[in-house]
Amino acid sequence: MGRSTLALCDWEKRFVMGFLDHYMAGGNDYPDIKVFSDVETLKAYVNENYIEVLLIADSFMSDEVSDLDINKIIILSEGSVPRKYAEFPVIYKYQSSERIISEIMNYYADNVKEDVEYLCYKQNMRVIGVYSPVKRIGKTSFALTLGQLLGADKRVLYLNMEEYSGLTGVLGGSYKGDLLDAIFYQRRDSGNLKYKLQGMTCRLNNLDYISPAMFSEELKNVKGSEWIEFIENIRQRMDYDVLILDMGDTVSGLTSLMEKCSVIYMPQKHDFFSQGKIMQFEEYMRNLSKDWVTDKIIKIDLPEIACDLSGKEYLESLLEGPFVNHIKSLCMEEIGCG
Repeated sequence: MGRSTLALCDWEKRFVMGFLDHYMAGGNDYPDIKVFSDVETLKAYVNENYIEVLLIADSFMSDEVSDLDINKIIILSEGSVPRKYAEFPVIYKYQSSERIISEIMNYYADNVKEDVEYLCYKQNMRVIGVYSPVKRIGKTSFALTLGQLLGADKRVLYLNMEEYSGLTGVLGGSYKGDLLDAIFYQRRDSGNLKYKLQGMTCRLNNLDYISPAMFSEELKNVKGSEWIEFIENIRQRMDYDVLILDMGDTVSGLTSLMEKCSVIYMPQKHDFFSQGKIMQFEEYMRNLSKDWVTDKIIKIDLPEIACDLSGKEYLESLLEGPFVNHIKSLCMEEIGCG
């Protein structure tokens, strides 16, 4: 069996080009795609090749198309679809390409098994941790900024593993599921986690992310071993160069997660209590005989973020001015500026 193929058949060139731009940004994560601008060319291709899923404009849909030897047909609708085609799933055409791709991948997740031959184990995926026992210190702002800087020439996935991330409703976009949903699908072990993760992944400029957990109590119930398994599933199923873990204190198996990191950035302050918290954390690591975890830690001082913006405007403002310049100077080697 070959790699799964998605076919797109649509006459509107502007839509097709916009869709392909978003689709190809997924790298090797998504199924192969074939594009057709008319039904006759599509029919000729189907006579010689297998198509897993066909996404077709409603104006092209016909009994002739429905009879083609295609595993599943999804109608790309500009409005209403004739009743005789009610059996076919429908995706509304004039929404974001990101959302359309998400709906397609959710179909794959529910109906198509992964082909293990084409899983892409990313052995050299770099895992970067961001953690601090000191609160309200700009940790998440740093992690998001670093991720977007790295995303300029790398494929980067950001995961926020805090009990209360503060990011719900801030990152924008329609809800596709959150980190807990991803863990749930992992527990199901249904052989389609790759597609489910693809359907849940959102985009912020150069950075991909899965929405943080909405229910903090459930987050506490995720075992440390499940987080480790999740990282390995990302390594095996998602074509990322860098994974950024924005970690909080309540995540189970925190030390095990830190062991998976190549480096851990720890924002700090120099007042008495802040330094006391860091010293207590380091003493805890020594008591666990995990001094080598602290050897991965790079302590960083972050400037104050003087900004009265909110939501996406705030996140975008991090990429301008003194804050981003400071991050570049702190992480020159990481970003590739050194």
